[in-house]
Order: sequence, then structure tokens, then C-alpha cells
Amino acid sequence: MSSMVLCPRGIHYYDASKYEKCPYCERIESGRGGEPTAPGISGESSGMSRITTPVSGAPEAAPAKSRARRHVDSSPTAAWYPSEDESGRRDYYEPVVGWLVVVDGPEKGRDYRIVPGRNSIGRDPSAEVAIEGDELMSKEHAVLYYYAENNQFYLEDNRSKHGTFLMPEKALVAERRPVEDGNRIKVGKTTFILKTLCGKEFTWEKEE
Repeated sequence: MSSMVLCPRGIHYYDASKYEKCPYCERIESGRGGEPTAPGISGESSGMSRITTPVSGAPEAAPAKSRARRHVDSSPTAAWYPSEDESGRRDYYEPVVGWLVVVDGPEKGRDYRIVPGRNSIGRDPSAEVAIEGDELMSKEHAVLYYYAENNQFYLEDNRSKHGTFLMPEKALVAERRPVEDGNRIKVGKTTFILKTLCGKEFTWEKEE
């Protein structure tokens, strides 16, 4: 049975039943990736980017409207869990902490999983929440964060041309602010509802 715990840095979740130490912190200490500190909860975003790790045997991307989805988050807030397939190939994945569901706009009905740390929202195909066909949305329009340390979601506009709003009040998101389950977020012509998994009733740290 897994036993998810928060590392001493208060940044990553890992399975204590499989690891004596946080595997991601070990990657940092050995110089194989990541940074030793997490983005601050207040102030400007860290600007750290995510990387793509090719998946062996994965199907080729479809042409036209296909978008590149990043496989592994290399940011320091990423929670890395191991898994093995029948061939013994070792892989890592990030736990879902919530979803953004499009309720109005070009991709109405689509949902996007939110992972620990930084989740960019925009037209860029490499964004965690990549929206096609919304000409009012910037390439990286806004950022949604989840911090395991205080079990809280935050929304931040990324100096976009058309702004980021909390609906229905049309409250402009001028700086990083907390958001919660059920909040409606308007980015360009697209409106999302935030549905959280992690919150008062559940966190990966508590789940065993």
C-alpha cells in the first residue's frame, strides 16, 4: 500500500513505502534536473519551464489539430511517482490535483488535468492548458498554481493583452490570488470552471 508523504523541502510528494528519501530531491542534489526551491506564493512567477521526455512506444501525434502534451514536469514542485510496465520500463507521472473544464468558448466540453506546481494556460501548444481557436488568448495568457505545502490553488495573469477574469463578477486578476473549487475563470473567449481534487477533504499526502 502506498504512503504518500511531503519531502523535507515541503515541495514534492513521494511514495515512502518505496523510497527512503524523496527521489526528486535526489535528482536535484545529483545535478540531474530541477531547482532547490519552489516558486513563491506571492510576487512574480518563477518563469521556470517544463520539459518533454519522449515515451518509448507511444503512438505518433496526429497531424493538423494535434498538440504536444508534456510528459514529465521538471519544475521543483512536481510530484514524481514511479511505475513499471510489463517490460520493466520505468516511467514517472504526476498526480492530478484538479481539472479546468471549458464551459464556454472554442473548446467547450473539454477538460484539462491540473498537476502540482505551475500550469500555464494559453494558445501555445506546449502549454499545460492549450486552447486552439481563441484569438483573444495570449500564447501564455495565465498561470494556475497548486502548492502542496499549503494545499492551495492560485491564479495569476501573465501580463496578457486582454486580461484574466473571475466570473460572473468580471473581477480582473491583477496579481496572484487564491482560487477554489467552482470558481469560473475567463481567459480570452474561453470560460473554465475549476474542479479541485485536492482540498479540505483530500490530499495525496493523507492518502495511504
